[in-house]
Amino acid sequence: MQYLKAIVVLLLVGLSANAVAQNSNAALNNSVAVLPFENLSPNPDDAYLSAGIHEQLLFQLTKIRDINPISRPAAIRNAGDGKSIAEIAAMLNVETIMTGSVRYENDRVNMVVNLIDASTNNQLWSETYDRDFSDIFAIQTNIVEHIVMALGAELTASEQQRIEKAPTNSLEAYKRYMNARVSVRVTIAPNMPPKFYQYLNEAISLDPDFALAHALKSSVYGISHLYGAPRDQLTFDEIRNVAQEHADIAVKLDPNLGLGYMGKAFVHFSNLHGAAARQAFERALGLSPNDVEIYDGYRRFLSVIEDHDEAIRLAERDIVLTPNVGNPLMRLGQTSMFAGKPSPAVESLRIAVELFPQFHAVHRFYAMALITAGKNSEALEELRISEKLLNDRNPTRDIARTAYGYSVLGFKEDAMRIYALLEKRQAEGKFISIRDWIEAYLAIGEIEKAYGLWSKTPKPTEGIRSLQFIQSNIVKNPVLEEPRFVKLRKQLIEFKD
Repeated sequence: MQYLKAIVVLLLVGLSANAVAQNSNAALNNSVAVLPFENLSPNPDDAYLSAGIHEQLLFQLTKIRDINPISRPAAIRNAGDGKSIAEIAAMLNVETIMTGSVRYENDRVNMVVNLIDASTNNQLWSETYDRDFSDIFAIQTNIVEHIVMALGAELTASEQQRIEKAPTNSLEAYKRYMNARVSVRVTIAPNMPPKFYQYLNEAISLDPDFALAHALKSSVYGISHLYGAPRDQLTFDEIRNVAQEHADIAVKLDPNLGLGYMGKAFVHFSNLHGAAARQAFERALGLSPNDVEIYDGYRRFLSVIEDHDEAIRLAERDIVLTPNVGNPLMRLGQTSMFAGKPSPAVESLRIAVELFPQFHAVHRFYAMALITAGKNSEALEELRISEKLLNDRNPTRDIARTAYGYSVLGFKEDAMRIYALLEKRQAEGKFISIRDWIEAYLAIGEIEKAYGLWSKTPKPTEGIRSLQFIQSNIVKNPVLEEPRFVKLRKQLIEFKD
């Protein structure tokens, strides 16, 4: 099976003993995969509710340290297609599987859930809930409690309080929040569709005391500022201020909300307060110890400040909770590259390419890893594939980094051809960040333009923080070893504390 094949490779490349132990053929201890719930609602407009309830149940499970809940991306990717419970469990490396259905009509919800022992296919617990939708929070709490009991796991008093706390007093606000969450598969990302913000803002408008909605908005705006993604005609200082405002509100309303502290961590990161950012990320993980979104955010930060061992540990944990999915392996490959470990990077990204062959970025990252390993001909082949997968939906950073990849391989004409795509985007009135121009200028040999733009740009502005390929110079570009560029690269990892 693909996942087990991936684990064999990870064993061969020498990942940590902890990661190997967790990725063995034995199922994870106290583990559960909650598969997407079947939608039985008669009104097509209510279809989002089954996905939203599923997502929120998984969110509640992330708050419990003593269980291993498989993440939403892995549950979605590996369910269906006629697979048996045993097959899904083997792919996800879990002891138990939960299936269920949701029917919503006339402000009532009917939910059927079944928890199954994957090794025997026996039903461990089953329940049917037929209640007013106003009872949805109590239903979710009850399901989580039964999962914990069935697994024989520990539920601490503080965890009990966190899963019992209703996130909002407004059911309409909760529906909007769920709509925002399920409108995209990845919710903490620099570029989000307009409908995500529409639903999220409506949720906050309906309930200004909805801490979870404030926390999500803070996290998304915070990472947008870090990665130079524009939003609502706001300046980048204004984007950071939005993140700050909603992080403060979220934590004030609910000081036990992990996602709120992740929002604060991104703001501290933007403000160059490294110690405060690390403390906030640790607080976030303490409250939501199995939240892969927090793992990913913290991993990004640790990689930038060059705490590579801890960054790799978090990336490995992400793979455990998100098995048989390409993105976590891609992130581990990136993290290993920045840590100066080309062999693990190459192998992780090779598997990611196998799992996610139609994704432009994974081929590009794989090409960069191959360059660091001295496999330039293979790297060129991967860059060619990544170029073919570029389209108008790709962010401009994909264009700039593809051009840079060709450049470091010595294919200047190819770099110029890709650079022309960036100029075309500019002519069409599309936003192109300073970060992207710097990489693009380096790619086409406009060294003075790159240096001039970089040296005049405040460090946290327009995604400068995310110039990690440039900062680390893992592909050994001799231009970046010039003293003036070495100074600029060092500034990228300097903090006020």
